[in-house]
Amino acid sequence: MFLYAGCGIAGDKRAGIQSKINALEKRLARDSGGLLTSFHAKSIMSGKSWPKATRAMRLKYIRDMCKIANSKYVLRFVTTGSLYTTRATAKEMKLLRDRVFSAYTIRTLERCTNGGVAPTFAFDQAQNGSKNGWAEECMIGIRRSPLFIWFTRGAHIPAIEHVAPGSTIESKLADCLAFVTAREFDCRISGKNIDVDTQWYGYSQFSGFNSQADLIFNDGVGFPWRHVFGMKAKR
Repeated sequence: MFLYAGCGIAGDKRAGIQSKINALEKRLARDSGGLLTSFHAKSIMSGKSWPKATRAMRLKYIRDMCKIANSKYVLRFVTTGSLYTTRATAKEMKLLRDRVFSAYTIRTLERCTNGGVAPTFAFDQAQNGSKNGWAEECMIGIRRSPLFIWFTRGAHIPAIEHVAPGSTIESKLADCLAFVTAREFDCRISGKNIDVDTQWYGYSQFSGFNSQADLIFNDGVGFPWRHVFGMKAKR
């Protein structure tokens, strides 16, 4: 599965969200004995990064970050897509990656500009200062589309910013959303006990490609597993 999650915060509300995240990270550093000083969902859930923590302790931090994300001042976007085969080629994987990224970008553009906001996209998969050329190419393709003016309402949309993972509060919130969504998907598809819930982070703009490669939009509280992937709603 490919999944892109993003968060947007009203400019005059960032300080309040930052303060809450700082308090959470201060508590995390104390409880982990200094092993973890910044929020990163996979590290928190990893026994290697935090050997002595119980699963309940780890999940509490995930849920607490979801509570911060579940704010009326935070816009939440999640777009997914999955190949319904275990024998996907590299070409098929790249095609799905690009389609999900493009769908996420267009969906976010439309929602933001409809509300009078011109978003800036910060892509946090940059490693050691490197950029992701494929993301740039996807964005160029979107800009060249005749529908771009319609989606943006004529607003100026800056080029993608490449930032280090976890270097912004939006990145940390998006990391949490992505982790929770991916983990719930994995638990549902594998039949494991579901220990996270996409309802934790509140009303979000959800979209995803179904088995017919149709893009489904279904905003609400909790990812629309049945509408997108045909999964039962019951946990």
